[in-house]
Amino acid sequence: MYVASLGLPAINLPDNQNHYGFAILLYGWFGMFKGEFAWIANLLLLPGLVALFTRQNLAACLVAVACIALGLLALRTTEVPASLGSVSRVSGFAIGYYVWMSSFVALLIGGLKAGLASRARLH
Repeated sequence: MYVASLGLPAINLPDNQNHYGFAILLYGWFGMFKGEFAWIANLLLLPGLVALFTRQNLAACLVAVACIALGLLALRTTEVPASLGSVSRVSGFAIGYYVWMSSFVALLIGGLKAGLASRARLH
C-alpha cells in the first residue's frame, strides 16, 4: 500500500493540480521547518515493519500508532511549496493520502493479529 501511495495524487491544489506521493516523499521533510511533522511517519514505517517481522509485536503496534498520529497531522497542512519559491494552497487530500495512511493501519492490524496469535499459542 505504501509503495502504491507514492504513485497516486495525495494533495489537491487549486486549478485541478495535484502533488503526488513520490514528490511529497522527496520534499515533504521541508515542512518540518514550518512545524509540520507528518513526514516523519515515512521514517518510522521501516522500523515498524522490522519489528513486525522480528515478532516484536508490541513495538510494531506502538510504531504504527505513532505513524497514524503523525500522518493525521498532515490534515493541518494548508500550503505546500510550488515552483520558484512560491506556495500553493491545499484544497484537499486525494486517494494517495488515504492509501498512505492505510499502510500504517495495516501495520497496526498486523501487529495486533500477530500478538494475538502468539498469545493463543502460549495458552
